[in-house]
Amino acid sequence: MSKLEFTPLDEIDKIHSELKAGFNSGKLKSVAYRKYQLLQLTYLIKDNAKRFEEAFAADLGRPALESNFFEIASCVVEILGTYKHVEKWAKPEKPPFSLMWMPMRPIIYKEGKGVVLIISPFNYPMYLSLPILASAIAAGNTVVLKPSESTPVTSALFAELIPKYLDSDVARVVNGAVPETTKLLELPWGHILYTGGGRVGKIVAGAAAKTLTPVSLELGGE
Repeated sequence: MSKLEFTPLDEIDKIHSELKAGFNSGKLKSVAYRKYQLLQLTYLIKDNAKRFEEAFAADLGRPALESNFFEIASCVVEILGTYKHVEKWAKPEKPPFSLMWMPMRPIIYKEGKGVVLIISPFNYPMYLSLPILASAIAAGNTVVLKPSESTPVTSALFAELIPKYLDSDVARVVNGAVPETTKLLELPWGHILYTGGGRVGKIVAGAAAKTLTPVSLELGGE
């Protein structure tokens, strides 16, 4: 099994810069490129399903049947659903407008926000990580995934596999605990998505406010 190694603090700025460069390259403006990354994410799960079963068993004591239903299969279905709809979601929209503004016509273009930070919990380490990562890429963003240190085998597996299946300037994993998360929260992000308890959620929201970073919090369990 993979052994969890925390990301060195002095590498986090470099990771953020490389992902920012990946976003600024403009390649994620291509819907075809986004879809390729999403397919790669499904292959990551399918190719390594047995290893994920073993990781969930080691971290959570979860039986293989439960892992397959609630984590592995559910993630593949959700990511493929994102793959199916991304072209429609990315398509420019022509909203209703007043005839007094003729011959002008408003068009809404969908643009990515930049580098997105995902902080995921321990209880469903794949289902509350990879589909969210897929949605962020589908929206044209690059991503840092910070999985829970409470599921060390699973988090180490993410760190091993994501660089093998996804482009390194599109998605990266940062592993660690409080110091690494604190360092991440000091950086400017296009968006932060956090799933977990309310106490840490307040810390995330407070840190994000300092850099005017928009935040989505899914809170519970406390």
